[in-house]
Amino acid sequence: MSTDTLTNAATTNIDAFLEATTPDIDTLEAAVGAAIARIDMRALAMVYGAPNTGKSTLLALIRETTSSYAANNQLWLPGRIGQACRALGAACRIVTVDDFAPEGAKAKAMLASMVAHEYVDFQHNDHPLMVTLWKPQLFLAGSPAVLDMPLNAPLAAAGICCPNVVAQPDRQLLSTLWPEAAAWADRCIAKAQALAARQ
Repeated sequence: MSTDTLTNAATTNIDAFLEATTPDIDTLEAAVGAAIARIDMRALAMVYGAPNTGKSTLLALIRETTSSYAANNQLWLPGRIGQACRALGAACRIVTVDDFAPEGAKAKAMLASMVAHEYVDFQHNDHPLMVTLWKPQLFLAGSPAVLDMPLNAPLAAAGICCPNVVAQPDRQLLSTLWPEAAAWADRCIAKAQALAARQ
């Protein structure tokens, strides 16, 4: 953990989890805080690593902390399936996708449009096609290959590395993290605000 990282006795379990999971705690917390506080910093944060490195648990913590829309890779699809998936999250500013793997050029183009905060197409309740400006903050988790995707985003993606393989994942870990989510959110917001003030 860097010297800039704020500590809080109310986040003991989260601190221990983050220390064991990623060296990019400051980047992670600034991205989460910016999303919650609507600070315009980056539109995309990529959590990457090999299997069993805590990526899914980290993404679940982000979902709990931000009340985000938990989507899947249908989010990037063209046509009615993708439109319907996007419509479900249209009211949400923060979107998480685990096992991120957009397939095909059209899916990657849709992702790029979302990251660039361009127009995104929706279909809702069989109504005619609607075109809406949606500006979600995306948190994606996947293999290191996700970093090789050209997105042409106006702001570079925040990379959050999870390098440590856990031989026996703790199935009860999430239940120890949830009670600390609100205190962690406060710390993330403070970090994002401090970073934005320095820029």
